[in-house]
Amino acid sequence: MESSTRSPRFCALLVLSLFLAGGLRAQNRNRARIKFTEFELNNVPTPEYKDTTHGRAKGEHEWLQILTEYEASGGKGGWLDQIELRWYVLVKTAREDFILLQTKVVYLDVETKGEKHNAVAYIRPAFSRRYFDKERIPKGNVWVRVEAVVNGQVVETESYGRSKSPGGKWWLAKEPRVKHVAHALLTRDRTPFAPMDYDFYEHIKPSTGIR
Repeated sequence: MESSTRSPRFCALLVLSLFLAGGLRAQNRNRARIKFTEFELNNVPTPEYKDTTHGRAKGEHEWLQILTEYEASGGKGGWLDQIELRWYVLVKTAREDFILLQTKVVYLDVETKGEKHNAVAYIRPAFSRRYFDKERIPKGNVWVRVEAVVNGQVVETESYGRSKSPGGKWWLAKEPRVKHVAHALLTRDRTPFAPMDYDFYEHIKPSTGIR
C-alpha cells in the first residue's frame, strides 16, 4: 500500500522535473549572448556629397572612427529585438590630461543565425584639433570599452587599447581624475556618415539619447 501511494507522487514529480528541465533548456537557447571579436581605429575624412548648400563648401577634416565587430546568439526564432551598446572612450590629450567620452546606441532586430555584426562610434574633428592641436589623435592615446545590454542586463563587455591602459575602472572615473566632455563621441546617425554603408550596420532605434 505504501509503495502504491508513493508511485503517483513520484510520477508527478518526475513530470514536473522534466517540464522544468525543458523550460531551462529553452531559456538557455533563448538567452542572449554577445561576443566582441575585433576593434579598429580609423581616420576617415568628412564625406563630400555632390550637392552643397554653398559653392565653397567641402569636406576638410577627419573623424576618428571606432569600429567593433561582434557576434550575437540566442533570442527567439534567431532574432534579438534590440541590443544596446554603451561606449566609453578615454583619451589622453597632448597635455597629458585624460578626457572621458561616452555615448550609447540601440540597434533593432539583430539576427543571431551566425552572422557577424558591426557597430561604430565617431569622435568629432574639432575635438581632435582642440585637444591635440592637429587633425589626428594618436591611436596609442585612446582606450575603448563597450558594454552590450539586452533586456536591461549587461551580457558582455570588452576593452581595447593599443597601449597599456591607465588602470582601474577608468570608465567610471569622475572629475577631477578625468574631464568629461559631452557630445564629442557620436553614434553614426548623428554624423555625416549616417546615410552611408546602411546594410553594414543594424538599424538604429530613433531618438537614442547621447551623453
